[in-house]
Amino acid sequence: MPKETFFKITDEKRDNLLKAGIKIFSELDFQEVEVKMIVNLVGIPRGSFYAYFEDLEDYYSYIISQLQENRIREVEELKTNFEGDFFDFLVLMYEYDLKKFADPSRRLLQHHYFRYIQTIKKGSFSGTIYKMEKRRSVMGVLLTLPIINEIGVSLSEDYKHFIADMCMTVYLSTYNQAIQENIPIKDHLELFKKRIDIIEKGVKSC
Repeated sequence: MPKETFFKITDEKRDNLLKAGIKIFSELDFQEVEVKMIVNLVGIPRGSFYAYFEDLEDYYSYIISQLQENRIREVEELKTNFEGDFFDFLVLMYEYDLKKFADPSRRLLQHHYFRYIQTIKKGSFSGTIYKMEKRRSVMGVLLTLPIINEIGVSLSEDYKHFIADMCMTVYLSTYNQAIQENIPIKDHLELFKKRIDIIEKGVKSC
């Protein structure tokens, strides 16, 4: 979360920092980015950067949160008229992501963020855009959807969290693989469907 100082600067300066982050993190993985790249691009002193953000990860989280806010709102809208279950919605959301991030630079930004979650967060989605905490999130939407086994029993909340985390791991790894291997969007989606179908069959047979 940016420091209070950040919210006192002009809209133009905030916008410049946002645009710089989108550009740099579209081109590079988080581990390749240095603060000097950002301050040089924006044209501010290094000290100003640390007056606005705790560190590079704090800045990165801000950039991603701004880009994801509209996406989360749209995912919530997708769910409004949705009549399927948790697994059906995952496929719908995945297809939405493919279309939403069709632009090459946005697709790489999403790809880099997914890889960041897997390497820095070590498979946990706590503190990321997917975990439901104080703010709205994609994970929060997912956890409101039913997961029911073959005898009609709804899974416990703890088990739903476990399944949701596991499915998001598949979500991220599939997306990253498809981008790295330049898999066509149609095949990209089919690959994800096959993987989620395996999990769904296993969960519903419990």
